[in-house]
Amino acid sequence: MDGIYPVFLENVKVGEAKIDTQGLYYAINCTCMLQQGTMHRLVICGDTEKIDLGVLIPEQGKSVLRTKIVRKKLLYKEPTFCILEPGAKKQHGWVVPNTAKTFAHLHQLEQLKLIKQTDGSLAVQNVNEN
Repeated sequence: MDGIYPVFLENVKVGEAKIDTQGLYYAINCTCMLQQGTMHRLVICGDTEKIDLGVLIPEQGKSVLRTKIVRKKLLYKEPTFCILEPGAKKQHGWVVPNTAKTFAHLHQLEQLKLIKQTDGSLAVQNVNEN
């Protein structure tokens, strides 16, 4: 299982995921070239299921994710890593937020709040705005 695997977004290779065995876990280090300022989720795509590994974060102009997964949970001989775009739905109902300005506003979190819009989506609003 140890090795370097390609990461795909809509059948286009956008990065690589390295898997290293660490005891009962696989350590996964993923680096991708993705549009900055949007949130993308890394998943392992199987025939019947997807294993959610988490949201990639910006780091030095790239999108990265470092995580671990229990070895018995990853049964694929050749895992296929995929990026879910903002707004993409998963079987269990979560959605990757389509918030292009999310990371740009992280330093202002104490001044921001989440609001539910009329269409049911969430948005970030400055608490000083009415």
